[in-house]
Amino acid sequence: EPATMIREMSRREFLYTTSLAAVAAASSQGLGASLDPGKPVRVVQIGTRHAHAAKKWRTICGMPDRFVAVGIYESDPELTREAAADSDFAGARWIDDRDDLRDLVIDAALVETELPNLVEWARFSLESGWHVHVDKPPGRDREGLAGLQDLALRGDRVLQMGYMYRYHPAFTFCLEAVRKDWIGCLYAVHGEIGKVVGADRRPWLAENYGGSMMLLGCHLLDLVLALLGEPEQVKTFRRKTFPDQDAYFDHELAVLEYPTALATIRSMLAEVGGGDRRQFVLCGENGTIEVRPLEPARVRLALLEPAGPFRAGEQVVAVQPVEGRYDEQLIDFHSMIGGNPTRAVGFTPEHDRLLQ
Repeated sequence: EPATMIREMSRREFLYTTSLAAVAAASSQGLGASLDPGKPVRVVQIGTRHAHAAKKWRTICGMPDRFVAVGIYESDPELTREAAADSDFAGARWIDDRDDLRDLVIDAALVETELPNLVEWARFSLESGWHVHVDKPPGRDREGLAGLQDLALRGDRVLQMGYMYRYHPAFTFCLEAVRKDWIGCLYAVHGEIGKVVGADRRPWLAENYGGSMMLLGCHLLDLVLALLGEPEQVKTFRRKTFPDQDAYFDHELAVLEYPTALATIRSMLAEVGGGDRRQFVLCGENGTIEVRPLEPARVRLALLEPAGPFRAGEQVVAVQPVEGRYDEQLIDFHSMIGGNPTRAVGFTPEHDRLLQ
């Protein structure tokens, strides 16, 4: 059934209108961006509950040449009190009323609510005339995302997705190696991404995210689709580690079938030490790339025959250290608002709809 849904979505949404096909220009090439590329972008952050919210705020605050951090709007007073006590939000201006947002001089919004409100607030921001960075995944349906893309196109505004690994040097190396045919025909991809989530949060995750793939595995599925495109079929396996405790499908496995390849992604949110075991492995006819752990990334390359700048045999590939997880992503956001094409080549709006 999931594979059927993906194929139907491809025909229905990829082709149903030329305007959506053109969203690539608005969302990933900075079409219509009206700001001076050398001018700081005035940004408001909406929401504090997303797992990436605090560090995103610190990131824009640390780039005064690119961003002016106008303030934060959080609709939940209790979450506002919690966030105000967080050192990552120290010195932030708190905006109390939704209507006050429209009275501010704002160029862009970071939408960092939890999943149920991401699409609603991204829509509000685009309708307000702002460029939008919306965290992942953008809602629970394809139609919500397609609607945002259409709004971005019609308003000539940038819409950037919050999938963080698109800018990670280890994964840009993987994409380069495949695109330049260094490891030959790709016939296997495997990814693992896990951690432990607290018992108090699991019922909420069950209700809103459904399973671990939506919360965490989506990052690696993003990369699989960038490497291999649309699968012929998708098979899923779902388990509840603690069925007597809650209804959360915290252990999920996806197998994506391609004509000459299989991709497997496993995400588990009851995995002790899972952060150190996170990995991404590519196997091709001329070699294997292993990224383990993902952060800080260690990249191992094994080649049968020399390829590109690399010799035959096993070797460690030096990748640029990541100073800030979201730095490159938000630098690109600023650049796109200034009218430049995205640096995340291949992650088009069509890709985003397929991923969703």
